[in-house]
Amino acid sequence: MRTSSVATALVVAAFICALTGPAVRAQTALHPVTESNGVFTVSVPEDWTVLQLPLDHSSESALGQDPGRSNIRAIMAAAAPGNDPQALVMIFAFDLPRPVSAIDWWLAAGTGFHSNFQDFHVVKEGIGKLGDREVYYSHFTWRTETDSSVYSVLFMLSEGTTGFLFMASTPNDPDHVQQYVPVFLEVAETLRSGR
Repeated sequence: MRTSSVATALVVAAFICALTGPAVRAQTALHPVTESNGVFTVSVPEDWTVLQLPLDHSSESALGQDPGRSNIRAIMAAAAPGNDPQALVMIFAFDLPRPVSAIDWWLAAGTGFHSNFQDFHVVKEGIGKLGDREVYYSHFTWRTETDSSVYSVLFMLSEGTTGFLFMASTPNDPDHVQQYVPVFLEVAETLRSGR
Protein backbone atom coordinates (compact mmCIF):
# COMPACT_ATOMS: atom_id res chain seq x y z
CA MET A 1 0.00 0.00 0.00
CA ARG A 2 1.47 3.34 -1.06
CA THR A 3 0.24 5.37 1.93
CA SER A 4 1.94 3.45 4.72
CA SER A 5 5.02 5.70 5.10
CA VAL A 6 2.95 8.87 5.26
CA ALA A 7 0.39 7.19 7.54
CA THR A 8 3.19 5.99 9.81
CA ALA A 9 4.63 9.51 9.91
CA LEU A 10 1.24 10.95 10.85
CA VAL A 11 0.66 8.34 13.55
CA VAL A 12 4.08 9.14 15.07
CA ALA A 13 3.25 12.85 14.96
CA ALA A 14 -0.18 12.24 16.51
CA PHE A 15 1.31 10.16 19.32
CA ILE A 16 3.89 12.80 20.18
CA CYS A 17 1.27 15.58 19.97
CA ALA A 18 -0.85 13.72 22.51
CA LEU A 19 1.71 14.68 25.16
CA THR A 20 0.70 18.36 25.16
CA GLY A 21 -0.86 20.17 28.17
CA PRO A 22 -1.79 23.75 29.17
CA ALA A 23 0.94 26.46 29.45
CA VAL A 24 1.63 29.68 27.57
CA ARG A 25 5.06 31.17 26.86
CA ALA A 26 6.69 33.95 24.89
CA GLN A 27 8.38 33.23 21.56
CA THR A 28 12.05 33.83 20.82
CA ALA A 29 14.08 34.41 17.67
CA LEU A 30 14.54 31.55 15.19
CA HIS A 31 17.87 29.78 14.69
CA PRO A 32 18.84 27.39 11.87
CA VAL A 33 19.14 23.64 12.43
CA THR A 34 20.50 21.17 9.91
CA GLU A 35 19.11 17.64 9.86
CA SER A 36 21.85 15.24 11.04
CA ASN A 37 22.44 13.78 7.55
CA GLY A 38 22.19 17.14 5.79
CA VAL A 39 18.87 16.26 4.12
CA PHE A 40 17.24 19.59 5.08
CA THR A 41 17.61 22.73 7.14
CA VAL A 42 14.93 24.54 9.09
CA SER A 43 14.91 27.40 11.60
CA VAL A 44 13.15 26.93 14.95
CA PRO A 45 12.74 29.11 18.05
CA GLU A 46 16.04 29.26 19.96
CA ASP A 47 14.65 27.76 23.16
CA TRP A 48 12.94 24.78 21.51
CA THR A 49 14.29 21.26 21.82
CA VAL A 50 15.23 19.59 18.54
CA LEU A 51 15.24 15.81 18.24
CA GLN A 52 16.64 13.83 15.31
CA LEU A 53 14.73 10.55 15.07
CA PRO A 54 16.33 7.33 13.79
CA LEU A 55 14.76 5.75 10.74
CA ASP A 56 13.29 2.28 10.34
CA HIS A 57 13.44 1.42 6.65
CA SER A 58 11.13 -1.58 6.92
CA SER A 59 7.84 0.13 6.03
CA GLU A 60 6.47 0.51 2.52
CA SER A 61 7.05 3.44 0.18
CA ALA A 62 4.61 6.37 0.11
CA LEU A 63 4.61 6.53 -3.69
CA GLY A 64 4.73 2.81 -4.37
CA GLN A 65 8.27 2.60 -5.77
CA ASP A 66 10.56 -0.05 -4.31
CA PRO A 67 7.91 -1.34 -1.85
CA GLY A 68 10.55 -3.29 0.07
CA ARG A 69 12.01 -0.17 1.67
CA SER A 70 10.69 3.07 3.08
CA ASN A 71 11.33 6.26 1.21
CA ILE A 72 11.49 8.33 4.41
CA ARG A 73 14.94 9.95 4.31
CA ALA A 74 14.86 11.98 7.51
CA ILE A 75 12.71 12.83 10.52
CA MET A 76 13.10 15.77 12.87
CA ALA A 77 10.96 17.02 15.74
CA ALA A 78 11.08 20.36 17.53
CA ALA A 79 9.16 21.07 20.73
CA ALA A 80 8.47 24.16 22.80
CA PRO A 81 10.36 24.18 26.13
CA GLY A 82 9.12 22.52 29.28
CA ASN A 83 8.26 19.05 30.46
CA ASP A 84 4.88 19.25 28.73
CA PRO A 85 5.46 21.17 25.47
CA GLN A 86 2.64 23.27 24.07
CA ALA A 87 3.81 23.19 20.49
CA LEU A 88 5.38 20.46 18.43
CA VAL A 89 6.71 20.45 14.88
CA MET A 90 7.43 17.20 13.02
CA ILE A 91 9.21 17.21 9.66
CA PHE A 92 9.51 14.15 7.45
CA ALA A 93 11.61 14.13 4.26
CA PHE A 94 10.78 11.52 1.61
CA ASP A 95 12.59 10.36 -1.52
CA LEU A 96 10.34 10.92 -4.53
CA PRO A 97 10.83 9.03 -7.81
CA ARG A 98 10.76 12.33 -9.75
CA PRO A 99 10.00 16.02 -9.11
CA VAL A 100 6.27 16.49 -8.49
CA SER A 101 3.93 19.37 -7.67
CA ALA A 102 2.49 19.81 -4.18
CA ILE A 103 -0.92 18.49 -5.28
CA ASP A 104 0.64 15.47 -6.99
CA TRP A 105 2.68 14.73 -3.84
CA TRP A 106 -0.50 14.98 -1.74
CA LEU A 107 -2.51 12.77 -4.10
CA ALA A 108 0.29 10.19 -4.44
CA ALA A 109 0.81 9.99 -0.68
CA GLY A 110 -2.86 9.31 -0.13
CA THR A 111 -5.56 11.69 0.98
CA GLY A 112 -7.01 9.37 3.62
CA PHE A 113 -4.64 10.52 6.35
CA HIS A 114 -7.58 11.75 8.43
CA SER A 115 -8.38 8.15 9.37
CA ASN A 116 -5.30 8.27 11.66
CA PHE A 117 -6.96 10.88 13.88
CA GLN A 118 -9.89 10.63 16.29
CA ASP A 119 -12.68 13.20 15.81
CA PHE A 120 -10.92 14.74 12.77
CA HIS A 121 -12.34 18.04 11.40
CA VAL A 122 -10.86 20.18 8.61
CA VAL A 123 -10.70 23.90 9.43
CA LYS A 124 -9.30 24.82 6.00
CA GLU A 125 -7.27 23.14 3.26
CA GLY A 126 -6.11 23.66 -0.28
CA ILE A 127 -3.19 24.56 -2.50
CA GLY A 128 -1.35 27.74 -1.62
CA LYS A 129 2.03 29.40 -1.33
CA LEU A 130 4.53 29.14 1.48
CA GLY A 131 6.98 31.89 0.65
CA ASP A 132 7.63 31.29 -3.03
CA ARG A 133 6.78 27.57 -3.02
CA GLU A 134 3.56 25.77 -3.84
CA VAL A 135 2.19 23.69 -0.95
CA TYR A 136 -0.78 21.56 -0.11
CA TYR A 137 -1.98 22.75 3.30
CA SER A 138 -4.51 21.58 5.84
CA HIS A 139 -5.48 23.09 9.18
CA PHE A 140 -7.47 20.59 11.21
CA THR A 141 -8.56 19.63 14.70
CA TRP A 142 -8.62 16.21 16.32
CA ARG A 143 -8.75 14.54 19.74
CA THR A 144 -6.07 12.53 21.49
CA GLU A 145 -6.72 9.24 23.25
CA THR A 146 -6.92 11.23 26.51
CA ASP A 147 -9.66 13.42 24.92
CA SER A 148 -7.50 16.55 24.56
CA SER A 149 -8.44 18.70 21.59
CA VAL A 150 -5.52 19.48 19.25
CA TYR A 151 -5.14 22.01 16.42
CA SER A 152 -2.72 20.89 13.70
CA VAL A 153 -1.23 22.41 10.57
CA LEU A 154 -0.02 20.16 7.75
CA PHE A 155 2.05 21.22 4.74
CA MET A 156 3.18 19.00 1.89
CA LEU A 157 5.73 20.45 -0.49
CA SER A 158 8.60 19.26 -2.62
CA GLU A 159 12.00 20.40 -3.82
CA GLY A 160 13.35 18.36 -6.69
CA THR A 161 13.03 14.70 -5.69
CA THR A 162 12.57 15.41 -1.96
CA GLY A 163 9.02 15.56 -0.61
CA PHE A 164 8.38 17.19 2.75
CA LEU A 165 5.56 16.49 5.17
CA PHE A 166 5.49 19.23 7.83
CA MET A 167 3.03 18.79 10.69
CA ALA A 168 2.75 21.08 13.70
CA SER A 169 0.31 20.87 16.61
CA THR A 170 -0.79 22.77 19.68
CA PRO A 171 -3.74 22.52 22.10
CA ASN A 172 -6.96 23.60 20.40
CA ASP A 173 -7.83 26.74 22.31
CA PRO A 174 -7.74 30.34 21.05
CA ASP A 175 -4.67 31.38 23.07
CA HIS A 176 -2.49 28.51 21.89
CA VAL A 177 -3.69 28.65 18.30
CA GLN A 178 -3.05 32.42 18.11
CA GLN A 179 0.35 32.06 19.77
CA TYR A 180 1.73 29.07 17.87
CA VAL A 181 0.17 28.89 14.39
CA PRO A 182 2.11 32.01 13.25
CA VAL A 183 5.30 30.38 14.60
CA PHE A 184 4.49 27.17 12.70
CA LEU A 185 4.15 29.20 9.48
CA GLU A 186 7.46 30.99 10.12
CA VAL A 187 9.24 27.69 10.75
CA ALA A 188 7.68 26.06 7.67
CA GLU A 189 8.81 28.97 5.47
CA THR A 190 12.45 28.27 6.46
CA LEU A 191 12.37 24.58 5.46
CA ARG A 192 14.87 23.93 2.65
CA SER A 193 16.35 20.86 1.07
CA GLY A 194 19.98 20.39 2.06
CA ARG A 195 20.98 18.52 -1.09
